[in-house]
Amino acid sequence: AIEALAGLHDYIELDRAATTEGSS
Repeated sequence: AIEALAGLHDYIELDRAATTEGSS
């Protein structure tokens, strides 16, 4: 479960970064 949460967190971080780059 912890591993899944960590993976999800990383996925969210990458998604946010990609979204920020797209907006900029």
